[in-house]
Amino acid sequence: MSEQTVFLYQPYEKHEQHSVLNLEAGEAQQLITEGKAVAVNLGDYGEYRKKAQAVHSDYKRAERKIKQSDNPLHTDEYKRYELDKAYQDYEQQTKALQAEWEQKRKEMQADARRKAARATVHISESDNQTAEQVASRIALNIAGASNAASLTEVVDRASQDVSYLSDAEKTALQSKLAGIISQIEGKADRYGVKVNANKIIQEAQDVRNMDLLAEKVADQLPSSIDVEYRTKNAVKRRRTSTVRGI
Repeated sequence: MSEQTVFLYQPYEKHEQHSVLNLEAGEAQQLITEGKAVAVNLGDYGEYRKKAQAVHSDYKRAERKIKQSDNPLHTDEYKRYELDKAYQDYEQQTKALQAEWEQKRKEMQADARRKAARATVHISESDNQTAEQVASRIALNIAGASNAASLTEVVDRASQDVSYLSDAEKTALQSKLAGIISQIEGKADRYGVKVNANKIIQEAQDVRNMDLLAEKVADQLPSSIDVEYRTKNAVKRRRTSTVRGI
């Protein structure tokens, strides 16, 4: 079953907004079609994973060959020696690849930070005016909310209104949200109710400029490429501990 890596523009199931996920291809494509996610490429990560997997496969072949040898000269002691040697070679190669990936990952994250820092969303006077009006309308509606139910309705409507804005209008609105969120929280405390004001922030942050979002993607690059080695090493350690009676 093929998978696809996507970046979430919006929360999905238990996953937060701006998460990077590996999903079944059909599921991923559905989210992309609905405008809730975009396909992303994790750069050199895939190549390093393939290299690590190839090293693991070579080790497994060598291990199998040693264990299955029926050469009478290959005593148990000889096989243990050869197995230890094969594992040491495997470990050395894997650790070298992991070190390379860690350095490459740092470089990719630094590049992404530079790209995000220099990314711009052009905001016109019209965008600012729209954001100002939207913020004023939301604030007025919050002020007019007379009970918990109406406050919840206002927040839901505000979230929906913000979702209709352009990237530039959302960016202009972001600087005006702190007061709105404080206003919502104050009303919620007064009515003794929990209101998810964060949904307004999520909609305002749903700006689909991948240069601006590059750092969020890079921060989620996997830290390791040696999954098979880690699993094998954990099993090896457990066996050693069992033999020693630990």
